[in-house]
Amino acid sequence: MTKKDEPKARQISDSLAHFSQNIEELPGIENDLMRYTLACQIVDSVKRVEYIKVISSRNSSPADVNSSAFDPLKLAVTFKNNDQIDEAIWLIFLAIHFGKHKKKNWALARTLYGGINGSKVWTWENVSRNLPEFLEWYNSNLAYLQMAGSFSNHRSRESLKRTDTYSRYIRWVLEQENHLQKFDYLTTNSSIRPEKKFEIIYNSMDIIPRFGRLARFDYLCMIGKMGIYDVTPGKIYIAESTGPKKGARVLMKDEKKVIKNKEYEAILEKLDNFLGYDFGMQILEDALCNWQKSPTVYKQFIG
Repeated sequence: MTKKDEPKARQISDSLAHFSQNIEELPGIENDLMRYTLACQIVDSVKRVEYIKVISSRNSSPADVNSSAFDPLKLAVTFKNNDQIDEAIWLIFLAIHFGKHKKKNWALARTLYGGINGSKVWTWENVSRNLPEFLEWYNSNLAYLQMAGSFSNHRSRESLKRTDTYSRYIRWVLEQENHLQKFDYLTTNSSIRPEKKFEIIYNSMDIIPRFGRLARFDYLCMIGKMGIYDVTPGKIYIAESTGPKKGARVLMKDEKKVIKNKEYEAILEKLDNFLGYDFGMQILEDALCNWQKSPTVYKQFIG
């Protein structure tokens, strides 16, 4: 958050106070400083959502796989705008799986996707048609990948030695012909509500190893924000979370942990509807997670 964002943070802080006083009491933000700090985190979260919308509206040429400026999300936008949807979603998957490291940025995603210095780009077509070859290449170059980059903070517990995340994801998609057909197949008998579609696809991805709640959540949010498929989260899946659940407990002063997960989801749904942001549940999920780390002193968190 910058100086220019301070009026927006004060406005959000006032909105939170109004919500707590008139709609649903939020005891953890009775303190003005804690409420303002949460508002600052919401500002940061809103900006992260808006950033994706901005790059999705541009026709810029992203850096290629040989450049340290490579950005898988910007490249995904380019493919999406050219109707190469499978390639766009594959890049989103890699971006979410590895994350953006504070120092090495997208080095892991770039190294894998580029087949090491662009020697063979592991496009969706290449990996989906030649999975055994891809896995053989991956295992043969594991040491190089380990030197090239690191997982982001949120993915820091993952190991490059695990290949089942890629193989199971690819096989999951190829149970139908492509990503969009997979999503359509899963949601055929559901309502047209994007929140319900999100939930169905999210639950289906539970079979993908080491691609848990946050990875699935962020993956589907990114697909929705880029306008690739009409999905948006209707809740933050708090039962499976760590940081967001801690944030919700601070919000409600629930030191004894007596509030049930469904109650939390209901409270946050009311707050989301009141604030009225696009992808508001992702904004709240992100903001609560960061806020609980430092509830009275604003700190910017990246990665």
